[in-house]
Amino acid sequence: MVEIFVQWEPDVLLSDISTPNEDGYALIHEVRTLTERGKVVPAIALTSTVTEDMYQHALLAGFSLCFAKPVVIDDFVAVLGILAITNNPHPHGN
Repeated sequence: MVEIFVQWEPDVLLSDISTPNEDGYALIHEVRTLTERGKVVPAIALTSTVTEDMYQHALLAGFSLCFAKPVVIDDFVAVLGILAITNNPHPHGN
């Protein structure tokens, strides 16, 4: 998954906490230690249940936010847009 991140250079990273091959905590750790870009890309953790402890663990691991599934799509899209815009210093290719 890290290889995809490096090749694609996304504006926002979305990762489920539980994935088939590695957990989201391992992924965010790898991304945050990769490159300067990996250190600044906003990352959202997705999980089936969000408790205060889980939310804090996600933030300490390197995620920017943590959302419970299913997400409220309008709220989620708004947050994605805000994160993408605030993280992109050249939103119009300037």
